[in-house]
Amino acid sequence: MLFRPCRDSALEQYDTWDITLGYCGRITTICDANFVGNVSEDNRQTGCLSAAIVGTVYGEVGRTFALAGHAGVARDRLMKALHAFDLMGDSDANDESAKHQQAAARASLARVLRGVGRAGEALPEFMQALQLYITLDAPEDLSGIMSEWCETVVAAGSEHLTENVPALLCDLAEGAFGEGSPMHLKALNDVTNACTSLGEAWIATHAATELARHLREGGKIAG
Repeated sequence: MLFRPCRDSALEQYDTWDITLGYCGRITTICDANFVGNVSEDNRQTGCLSAAIVGTVYGEVGRTFALAGHAGVARDRLMKALHAFDLMGDSDANDESAKHQQAAARASLARVLRGVGRAGEALPEFMQALQLYITLDAPEDLSGIMSEWCETVVAAGSEHLTENVPALLCDLAEGAFGEGSPMHLKALNDVTNACTSLGEAWIATHAATELARHLREGGKIAG
């Protein structure tokens, strides 16, 4: 997208955010004017934009506003992105790239909510992102979302920690990364640390036991 070089320049403080955010406004206006929901192949050729394209654009715009420090606008654009993704037809909904963009938008919304002190609301958004990433070949993203959930539940407080989610994360990590792999051990470590930080170490008893066993056997935690 045209605004990405401008966004990079603003991030590196070579330029202000004004130009980049101006581009964001222009491309979302174009999306709004040409979005007809679940378009057919014939409509694609006449300039109509599919839900997947509009969702992707709004997701990028939302992340850009978040980076620029405009959390309220970022949340609005990311929610519009997710609404567009919900309107995708079967072909787009099963497309790997579209699913990845949908997961990224969901995770970005979770980060925005956490950033404005709404960690409790961010937790289910991270879980929905995780459910999407688990279907994709994106181990780094999946591992990152698991870590972010653990960090966020600590920020949210023990009232948001349920017994089943830490166990689920550990099982998903084992299935996705392989038992005893560095990423599996990272998930076990993150879950153990989160539960311990909240004074609920008993919830992570199995995770802590498995982590200790694998480390004794020479396992390494992913950095």
